[in-house]
Amino acid sequence: MLGELGDFGTIVIDDFHRLDAATKARIADLLKVTADTEDPLRKLVIIGVNEAGSALIESAPDLANRIDVIRFETEPANKIDELVLAGEIAANLSIEARTLISEKASGSFFIAQLLCLDACIQAGILEVPSQPTVVVTSYSSVQRRVVERQRVRFGAAVRNLHVELSSALAAELRTFTF
Repeated sequence: MLGELGDFGTIVIDDFHRLDAATKARIADLLKVTADTEDPLRKLVIIGVNEAGSALIESAPDLANRIDVIRFETEPANKIDELVLAGEIAANLSIEARTLISEKASGSFFIAQLLCLDACIQAGILEVPSQPTVVVTSYSSVQRRVVERQRVRFGAAVRNLHVELSSALAAELRTFTF
């Protein structure tokens, strides 16, 4: 495994929550050794959604005081709207559903970007138009497609999501464990 690599630099392990128990345990052991030696040439960053930190601690309970859980904050709708507006200006377009996207993104820049991207794709805009363009796509259509894609990626977190993006999904997408 990584321990046999010597001074391996910085290794980022994404989707930790998807690994099998044996692999999680091996990574937890390597993380303990790396943390104990404080070797500046060996760093591990573990990324996962919500309960990845719990799974890591279950694999190695003595890691509890050696890891940090970093949760991304919820942004106010006006900050989301600023992001969407900046994207519109950069992309030479105006998204008709911008207000709804800003409100329904549940404080998540990431969700707002997914919604805007899908609005553009549904409108057939795949590159920056040469002339200012209005993106006319219904919010409900955009939301439905984004939720369906996230359902495939995140399963239970969006299984019962039908009418609007929930704050639970936003938290799921904003929370990563390091």
